Order: sequence, then structure tokens, then C-alpha cells
Amino acid sequence: MNSRPSLDIVGMGLACPQGLYLTAATAAMDAGVTPFEVTDDGRQLTVCRLQALDPASSRQDRMIHLLEHALYDALHGSTAVGQAGVRQIPVFMALPDDADRSPFHTAALLAAVRDQVHEHTGAHAIIDPPAITHHGRAGVFNALIAAGRRVAVGDAPLALVIGVDSLVDRSTLDALDERGVALGVRSREGRVSSEAAACLLVARPSHFQASTLLAQVLATATSTEPVSFEQIQAGASPNRAQGLTALFAELHRRFPGRTDGVFSAQTGERSWARGFARAYLRNTELMPEPLLLRSTNAAMGDVGAAAGVTAMIEAIGSFGRHAWSSEPVRVSALVFGESDRGALGGCILGTTCRS
Repeated sequence: MNSRPSLDIVGMGLACPQGLYLTAATAAMDAGVTPFEVTDDGRQLTVCRLQALDPASSRQDRMIHLLEHALYDALHGSTAVGQAGVRQIPVFMALPDDADRSPFHTAALLAAVRDQVHEHTGAHAIIDPPAITHHGRAGVFNALIAAGRRVAVGDAPLALVIGVDSLVDRSTLDALDERGVALGVRSREGRVSSEAAACLLVARPSHFQASTLLAQVLATATSTEPVSFEQIQAGASPNRAQGLTALFAELHRRFPGRTDGVFSAQTGERSWARGFARAYLRNTELMPEPLLLRSTNAAMGDVGAAAGVTAMIEAIGSFGRHAWSSEPVRVSALVFGESDRGALGGCILGTTCRS
């Protein structure tokens, strides 16, 4: 298990099929807009993809396009960047864990990040090799831990945490269909393949004015599921959620209270639902009562390595619904994600809502 001190979240950006900017995307999702479509080949795969791009675009090109918009959104939407006056911004990225099945060039993605950060802030993006994680939906939580350690040392008050993925290009869809996890003729319990880029601008706690604060990361942990989804799919024992149970227990140890909502980065297969049910029943003291559970999958489909950051953004967006009292209300949310290969991560987010 790993954990880290609190971080302030002072900026967010999101680009996805529902919208290339956070406000447009969240408004569309709140309105129930789900731009799902079925491919016109014999496989009839259900996908959710950005209409502005040619369906023949490569995975890498789609990721870069989404990434550029999400970075613009995060960097221009936060007043903290102007307050900081920094010359360097460390970057921590959650990238796909299936590059062996559907290749992309990490170097091209990193070059796009460096260009966008410099163009929009004048600062240089610092991306060290350990800052890149390949843990799919769980990767953002490793990135948060690394970002927290970096901003705590004093040389960089700000950092960028990014998750990006695209699962709708032809080669990736072929690989997903071959595995039997894409929703289509071959698998009626499969996933809606989608794409997104999501960014968080995080800062050393209390370094910036309170008006810039969107939420705080109160606890973060990572773990591993002994029997992964891929192993279960290949015929291993059912999902007993030993790793997820331990993850929730560790987060509760670091945040000994009851959260107000649970936000999942997972897709809709029964295996994930069974696993969450088991881990939930073993950690009821951490869970909201009654249970409020939301998943990025419902509105967006599977956005892969972007799912963890997207779930955090969705959780932060939910906090405003608690601003009904004349007195300040402290609210919190549990966010978690797990990759198909068993990597696990989660965090507790919190803020104080005022009417």
C-alpha cells in the first residue's frame, strides 16, 4: 500500500465525445447525452467517439487531439497558474496498459504535453520517466502519489496529473473484440469503447488563495488484485475482491469517516459488480448510507486510462449539490479504479460547500 499527504486541486480539464471542454462535457452528461453509435461492419460494436475526428484516425492521433484540448481547459481555467509564476511544472501521466496489443508512441504524447504547457503558461513541463504509469484505470492514483511527493519538497508548488486514452481506433477495437470485451455480436456483456483526456492541476496544500480551491485529496492508496479481470475471464476463480477490500480498508484507516458518495472508474461487467459488492460489505463504515454509487461508464463508456481522472472530476462536480445549507458543509467522496491486469488505486476527495 502507498499513501501521501493532502493535495489541493486548483484546476481541471476534460475532453471527451460529449464535449471538448469541461463545462460542455459535464453539461451534456448531466443532460443524459450519450453519443453512442454502432459500427456498420458485421461485428456491430457499440462505441462512443469524437465526431470531429475521422474514424480512421490512429489511436495516437486521437489521444493527442483530446490531450491538447484538456490541457488548454485546465491551464486556462485556473487562476492558480497566474498566481504561481512558476517556470517549471512537473507532469504525471496515467497511460494505457495495453500498448502491447494496440501500440501508441509515448514520446509523441509527451511532446504534445510539453508544447501545450509552454504555449499556455510559458513554463516548461518536467516529465521524468518514473512520472509515467501504465496501469490503465488505476494509473491516476499512482500519479497522484508521485505528484504529492514532488510538490511537497518545495521546488514546485504546482503539478499536472493527466489521464488519456482512446479505445475507438480500428486496431484497438479489433484487439478488444478479439478478447471478447467489446460490446457487439461476439459479447453482449461487453463494453462501450470510448475515449477521453482528463487533467488535474494540483498544488501544495494552502499554497494558493482559497478561492482557487476546487477540492482536496485527503488520502490515496494503491494495491493489486491477486486474481485480475483477465485471469477471471480466462477461467480463474470468481472475483473475490481481496485487493479491493484491502484498498478500501487502507483508505478508511487514513480517512476514518463515512464518505458521501462513491465514484467508480470501472466498466459494467458482472465481475466488477460482484467484486465491488464484496468489498463494500466488508467496509461499510467508509461507505455512504444509503449507498450512492456512480460510474464513468454509464455516461461515457470505457475511457481506459482516462477513467480515474474522469471519475475524480465527476466526484468534484457532485460536491456542489451539497451547497444547500446556510452553514458550511463538509463533504467527501471515495474514487477508485482497477485495471484489467489487476492494478488497483483509490483516493478520498473532500471539500467544504457553502451556499
